[in-house]
Amino acid sequence: MAAEKVLLYHFEDGEKLKKFVFLMAVRLKMKLKVVEYKDYNKTLDYLLNGNGEGEDTADYDGEDMAEPMMVMQGLSGRRMDELLRTMKQNGIPAIGLKAVVTEHNLSWDSMKLYEELKSEREKLG
Repeated sequence: MAAEKVLLYHFEDGEKLKKFVFLMAVRLKMKLKVVEYKDYNKTLDYLLNGNGEGEDTADYDGEDMAEPMMVMQGLSGRRMDELLRTMKQNGIPAIGLKAVVTEHNLSWDSMKLYEELKSEREKLG
C-alpha cells in the first residue's frame, strides 16, 4: 500500500496547525506536509514524492490562495473518513477545498489544482 500523505495549504491558525500536525503524525500515523507559498508552483508529484517538476523551479510569486486546501494521496475511503472525523472531534476547522491525487492531476501544480477545485465548487453551486 502506498504511504498515506497529506498536503496542507494556507492554514493560518498556528495553534490548530500544531494540533493537526500532532494528530496526523501520532494518532493517525499519516505524513503531513505544510506547503509554503513559495512552493505553490511545484507539481503535486514533486511535493508528495520528490518526482517531476519542482527542484529547479523558481519560487512562486503569484496570487495567494484565499482559503485552505488539503490534498490526499494513498488514503482509502475509510482512512479519509477517519481523518475528517478526527479533525472535527479535535476542533480542527473544516477545509472546503479537498482533493485526492490521481494520475490526471499528479503533474499539476498547486495553484492549478486550487483553481480547478474552486471552479468545480462554483459549478455545483
